[in-house]
Formats: sequence, C-alpha cells, structure tokens
Amino acid sequence: MKNCWTKLLSAGTLKMEQKEQRLGVTKGINLLSLLLIFLNVVAALAFAPITGGVWVCRVGLGEALALSIVILLNYLDYHQLAKSFFYIVLNAGMFFFSAVLGPAGEAQLMVVFIIGVIFFAFGHPVIRVLCVLGTLTASGIVEWNFKVHFIQPILLDMGISDLMRWSAYPVIVALVAVLFCLFSWNHNRILTDQQVYSSFIQESLEQQLNNNVRKNSFIRTAYHEIRSQFKGIKMMIMVMDRMKEVKAIPEMARVLRDANAASDNVEGVMNNILEWSRYEAGVAEKVCYEPVDASVFFETLAGIARYDANEKDVKIYYDAIGDFGDYVLVDKVKITQIVTNLLSNAIKFSKPGGSIFLLLERFPHCWKIVVKDEGKGIAPDRLQKIFNPFETEVCKENVEGMGLGLTVCERLVTLLHGSIEVASQLGVGSRFTVILPVSFSYAEEYSYS
Repeated sequence: MKNCWTKLLSAGTLKMEQKEQRLGVTKGINLLSLLLIFLNVVAALAFAPITGGVWVCRVGLGEALALSIVILLNYLDYHQLAKSFFYIVLNAGMFFFSAVLGPAGEAQLMVVFIIGVIFFAFGHPVIRVLCVLGTLTASGIVEWNFKVHFIQPILLDMGISDLMRWSAYPVIVALVAVLFCLFSWNHNRILTDQQVYSSFIQESLEQQLNNNVRKNSFIRTAYHEIRSQFKGIKMMIMVMDRMKEVKAIPEMARVLRDANAASDNVEGVMNNILEWSRYEAGVAEKVCYEPVDASVFFETLAGIARYDANEKDVKIYYDAIGDFGDYVLVDKVKITQIVTNLLSNAIKFSKPGGSIFLLLERFPHCWKIVVKDEGKGIAPDRLQKIFNPFETEVCKENVEGMGLGLTVCERLVTLLHGSIEVASQLGVGSRFTVILPVSFSYAEEYSYS
C-alpha cells in the first residue's frame, strides 16, 4: 500500500532533477489530486443517501475519476496539461456543488483554495491573472445563482444543511493548510538544494584558486630557475661569437647566428609564459614610458626578427610614415613583446620566398603598428578565437606553438589603452593592426644633453 502511494505521488517526476521547482509542483498536484479523490468518494457515498440524490453521488465519483486523469497525465509527462486540467476540474466541481447544494454546501469557499493552487501550480504572471479572473468569474456566477436560481438547488432540511456546512469548513481549511505546507516544502527543498549547490561551487572555486596559485608560483619559480641557466647559455654564445678562433671554423658564424636567433625565440616564449602567469595571478602591471628613437627601435626589432626569417627565405621590410620626432615615449618592454610576437607568428606561417611588412604610421590622435604577411591566412571560423589563450593551430609550421603569443599581445595592447585588429584571407595572408593612443610626448619636451 505504501509503495503504491509513493508511486502515485511521484508520478511523472522520475526524469526530473531534485533541485527543479516543477518536481515539487508535480508532486503537489498529485498529492492534492489523491486527497480530493478520497474526499469526493467519501462525500459521494456519505451524502448521496442523505440528500436523496443518486446523481450527486455519480458527479462526485465523476470528479474523482477526472482527478485520476490528472495523475495519469503527469505520469505521461504532460505536466502543463495536467495542471490546466486540474484547475478546470476544481472550478467545475466548485461551480456544480455550489449551484446544486446551494449555500448549505459552502462549496464557494473553495475559491480560496483554488486561487492558492493557481499560484502554486503556475509560474507565468499572465497565466496566473487569467486563471484568477476565471475563478472569480465562476464564483460570481455561483453567487448570482443563489439569488436568481437559474440552476435549482436541492431542498434540504435544516439538520442536513448544518451537517454539510460544518463538514465543509474543516475540509476546506485542511486543504488550504496542505497547500501552505506544499508551498513551504517546495521552497525549503529548493533553498536547501541551492545552498548545497552553492557550497559545492564555492569549494570548487576555492580549490581552483588554490591550484592556480600553486601553478603560477611553480611557473614563476621555474621561469627564474630556467632564466638563470638560459642567461649563461646566451653569454656563452656571445663569448664564442667574439672569439676569432671560433669564427674561423667553417660554417661556425652561421651556427652562432642561428643559435643566437633561436635563443631569442626561446626567450620570447618564456616571456609569454611569465606574462600569462602574472595576468592569471592578478598582478597589476604599470605602464613605464621611456624615451626611444622610434625609427631605430622598430628597425632593431625588425632586424632581430630577420635572423629567424632568413632561415625560411622570408624578407622583412620596415617603413615609418608620419612625423615621430627624434624621440618618443613608449613602454619599450611591452611594445617589444607585442611586435616580437606578431613578427614571430608572421614568420611561422609565411611561405618560403614570401615577404613580411612592418609598418609604423603616425596620426594626429593615435599611431599604428601594422604587421602584414603573405602566409597561409586564417580560416574565418578561427578568426574570432585567435586571441583566446592556448588557441593555436597545430601544423608543420607551428608544431610547438603554445597559443599564448596573441593572447599576450591583446592583453598588453589593452594595458596600453589601445586596440588590436586582424584581417585575413586564406591563401593570401594576414594583417594585424595595433592602434595606440598618442600618450607620449616628443623629445623637445625633454632635455637631452
């Protein structure tokens, strides 16, 4: 018996998650339907002989059957239809028994219960308003019938009328109390589930934060350890490059040049990793401007990139348009990272014999750094993702790419209050444009002697 009750109560809820509000609503509708089925059967069997109306018994049993259909609809996962049908059955029962039994039945008091059911079962405000208006209209017609008797009520003696009225009061109060309990149970259930879920999310966030802290600490420690060894390697390359005996060895000059270029590339990757770890750790960076000869500075960056480009037989051309003066104030470290990353990407994806153009252009309120290549281009579906961290195209040109270069570029450009744009066409090449505000002054504002 208990197992049967549980199955009926849980009809249509097996596929719902515990934290869903509709789970509580469906169980509530099933519970109210079962209670009303029981009340209708008991009332029909008890009052039919007293009132002398066998048809009253049939209507009561008919309403019980209709409420059974509500549970069946929930079982078949027609939850919205079940709620609507339940609402219609309640209003029809209230109207019929109020009209037939008259004021003695006190069935019109069910309006309070029905309005409570509306707010429990339906969440949409418009549906609630329409249902309340429908119930109030039905109640108004019932009250009108008490006066004009267009539906003739049963004539009952005083004793039976009192019995029916005083039986109706506790039943309706009990139903309203059950409805309040359902409201409270559903609210507490959802609140408890949300608290548990929030605690789980909080623990996950704290664990992820701790993992990030440990990871960033490891990256910074490893970076400084590797950097100290790496500086030694670069120093050895520089010393060997200055030794005439070493340079006299055939092909050694080219080997040293390649080793120096490779070390520069490795240093760029290391700087990107450190930059990203700082960003993830929330380390606030300051913009540090210093006077730089723009033409010499960017020509130097192009010259360093040419070492790597020469290996692929790729030419790098540099040009400056506009008046930059003798010296300008720039954040040398950040601009170096931006240009180096853009040139490095351009070299990776350029075809042998191709060209790369580094263009510096001055405008009244901004200046541009343009890096254009004649490489393979970027597919349209990837164009919106290229600035995402670790978004990289694994191919023969970029076997060891980490996908941090463009992410670092975008972050540094944002830090400098600028913007970065990309245009690309497959098989033609790509063009990256960095736009920076004129946030520096010319050398004449400073004294150099």
